[in-house]
Amino acid sequence: MPDKEQYEAKLKTYAAEDIKPPLRRVSARVLEGQRMATVAQRDRDALVACTCWDASMIDWLPIAAEGLSEKEAAWQVAARPSGDPTIIDGATRLEQLRAKILADLDYVARRFQPAGLAASVSHVREGSGRPDLLQDIVEVKELWDTNADLLKEVNAERGLLDEAVKLAAEIRAAIAAQGGKRADAKRERDAASTFFESVYREVRLTGAFVFRHDAERLADYRDQQG
Repeated sequence: MPDKEQYEAKLKTYAAEDIKPPLRRVSARVLEGQRMATVAQRDRDALVACTCWDASMIDWLPIAAEGLSEKEAAWQVAARPSGDPTIIDGATRLEQLRAKILADLDYVARRFQPAGLAASVSHVREGSGRPDLLQDIVEVKELWDTNADLLKEVNAERGLLDEAVKLAAEIRAAIAAQGGKRADAKRERDAASTFFESVYREVRLTGAFVFRHDAERLADYRDQQG
């Protein structure tokens, strides 16, 4: 009987181009797979006697159905909006830092009127809140570095900018890690679906062949989802 370790190894053998996302609702496919697995176990002797296929598919089918259910659940969890405090709390703090840094830049723009600074500060302020937050920090750092001498003259606190740059990098890393987890979960769910459909098809077609002259048994090997 195949085990979970062998199942995971099977999924890893798929090349990216061979993996197909599920075309029908996963929960319904799992139920159909479990139904077919029960039918195949009932008819095991007759199916094993058929030498035209790999009869281990009978044992693989319930494992493939269970595995698909688990991979779908993991994908659903990974796809939810993140509650990562690095992102949520970090964004709140970053907004506060941006406001303070822009206030310093705005003061320098009004007091010394360096070319283009006022317009650049206004441009950053036009950003749409959190979606533009990380890019805003990149831009305010450039403005700060360009006008560092003037900011130093008014005793502006460079430490706020350094904190903002560090925090923005941490948020980017957290978002990237989150995206990576989502991609991995989707790849595993799609691989599980691909494997399930392959095993299910083998069992269904073999059963339909073996019982092609038995109308009652043949009906059990039709896909109940069409």
